[in-house]
Amino acid sequence: MRGDPAAKGSEMAEKSKILTRADLTKRQLQILRKMRDEDEELVYEGRCCYVGLERTSSATVTALLRACALRADQFNKGKVERYTINETGREILSEGGY
Repeated sequence: MRGDPAAKGSEMAEKSKILTRADLTKRQLQILRKMRDEDEELVYEGRCCYVGLERTSSATVTALLRACALRADQFNKGKVERYTINETGREILSEGGY
């Protein structure tokens, strides 16, 4: 046999776990706060990512997308992608009184 089916099930459950504020880095939380407090959108073009005039890494954007904290703008065209904070992102911030 290839492995314990129960172990596989618990492994899959761990992978699908909903992320919380504790799972995000300080920088990721800073970006979410800026987007919420200043009503900014995140602009992602190639490897350049900006929230307002502040640059951030594509890894930060990827992490926030994996946390389901951002919503893609419906008007994304070409190489430029725009994201706004969604209710999940706001809920993540409200967990710790941010």
